[in-house]
Amino acid sequence: MSLDSHQYERTPALVLGEIGLVQNLGRAGIPVIVGSEIRDNPSLHSRYTRGQVFFSDYRSPKFIEELCDFGRSLSQKAVLFSDDDHAILNIAKHQDQLEPYYLFSFPDPERVEKLLDKQLFCELIEQYDLPAPRSITLSSVKELNEKPVEKLQFPCVIKPSFKQAWWGKDFDSKVGDYQKAIKCKSYEELVNLYRDLAEINPHVVVQEFIEGGEDQIYSVNMCVSNEGRLDGYFIAQKLRTYPIVAGEGCYITTVEDPEMIEMTMDIVRLLELRGLLNIQFKRDQRTGKPVLLEIHTRNSVWSYLGTAAGANIAALYYQLLTGNKILEQRDYVPGVRFIFIEKDLKAFIQNLRVKQVPIGTWMRTYFQKFILGGFSWNDPMPAVMKLWFIMRRRLAK
Repeated sequence: MSLDSHQYERTPALVLGEIGLVQNLGRAGIPVIVGSEIRDNPSLHSRYTRGQVFFSDYRSPKFIEELCDFGRSLSQKAVLFSDDDHAILNIAKHQDQLEPYYLFSFPDPERVEKLLDKQLFCELIEQYDLPAPRSITLSSVKELNEKPVEKLQFPCVIKPSFKQAWWGKDFDSKVGDYQKAIKCKSYEELVNLYRDLAEINPHVVVQEFIEGGEDQIYSVNMCVSNEGRLDGYFIAQKLRTYPIVAGEGCYITTVEDPEMIEMTMDIVRLLELRGLLNIQFKRDQRTGKPVLLEIHTRNSVWSYLGTAAGANIAALYYQLLTGNKILEQRDYVPGVRFIFIEKDLKAFIQNLRVKQVPIGTWMRTYFQKFILGGFSWNDPMPAVMKLWFIMRRRLAK
């Protein structure tokens, strides 16, 4: 592990995550140290990166030991950021060990685990009667006959306990392109699919499908104080995803929705949540009501979008923890659009096969004003290095 003991004129931020976090903090004048469990991390090459440190696997006990060691090397506590669920889960479980060296705000460890693990989240839904679709957990093929899966109303979606469980070549060879969730029209289709998925990772959630397209999915990104005060937020709506069904947002816009933020704050108070949060909903086209899908103790990777619209949530969180006045809080602007070019082009190729969206309609979006995800003209090296890392891995194969 390479330790960095620079002295900083302002409280530093240690970022274990995507380039969006690094750029949002750096542009607010916050000194950023990038931590990583891999060497091929584009964030290490940002102009805003003032120091770097490498850690062991985020899931390991050694990671916590190394975090403590690095914290001791700094002259002041750093604000700890991550958008990696495994890192967040491990950090939350060891808050007492890390508190002497870092500034952070998480719910209690058990609550964090139940929010991030989709199987445990089902228990939380039932315990608090949250406005979420009916769900059943599976951990083995045997449970298909033991649990009343067929009693769910089909179509359903099946998704892994942790999204990382479906990353990799095993999923590609058995199922196809990565998806966050897979829609099943019948019980028989679900059974056949799960037999393949169980060989990759058996821990999944089967959830009733909420009627409506991908453009009915919303993400409320927020910063909540320890006292439950909403310090800043923005709501983003998916317009396109990759894959084009049950995929990750690649064309997104900011929206206003008073009903959704009111429902979100009811959930925050009920579950006693705090810190950085990302709460996802889908508006049911049958009822017009938002239905809860997921809760994360972090913001989404769409943080570029919030900052472009006037809500730099990461900087507000830093400000909350340090007491340093970095920026003035103001309302965000609705209608700001954001495109992940790499994923959106892949979605476009998929769309050519299924003809879900007319080509002309799709192409017109590129002639409108939008924020470009994954690339910044005043900080181009992370995108350049990401391309180089991809090329190097393919050449190595």
